[in-house]
Amino acid sequence: MKIKSIEQICKANKTIFLYSGRDGRQWISNGEAYYPLTKLPQLDEDIVFTIFDIPEEKREKYIFNIDELPGTLCFLDDDTEGGERPLGKSLGHIIENGKTLAAFNSSHGAIYINTKYLKPFENSSGLMLTERTDILGHPYIAVKDGMFLEGIILPEDIIDSGFLEKISELYEMTKIAAEKKRVRGAL
Repeated sequence: MKIKSIEQICKANKTIFLYSGRDGRQWISNGEAYYPLTKLPQLDEDIVFTIFDIPEEKREKYIFNIDELPGTLCFLDDDTEGGERPLGKSLGHIIENGKTLAAFNSSHGAIYINTKYLKPFENSSGLMLTERTDILGHPYIAVKDGMFLEGIILPEDIIDSGFLEKISELYEMTKIAAEKKRVRGAL
């Protein structure tokens, strides 16, 4: 996992949450994606700001919090209670509100995740995305390497009437384009 990518994610929102798990493992987050800190000593606020090269005079512009992991999500390698299952195939990418989102087929229908949250895993092989459900019934994504949890990504909440109208219009325009292509004999 690339710490520089995690740094960019936290710096973009100026939000850094440092969490401690019951197993002693630390996690870092921007509130939307969670990454375990492995092969690092126990971190605190000063060490994180130093590693992320955030000067003293800019630190007050950041939200920084140290806490226990949120109880609504499962940070165990295996989530049998949440009904963990492999995430369906990717349905493609869209750009919405300046974010590149990957759409996936899930048991909750289409879910969208910000692709920048996958950057820390770019050089990892054998990664698998699984679907989990929090205690409130909301889906989230577990990034796993084999049986081991390597991260958690919360889906983007973009589905509203305006988004549905855009997707419907895109679908209708694509049908028209496909019909014209078929008439030309190119389909």
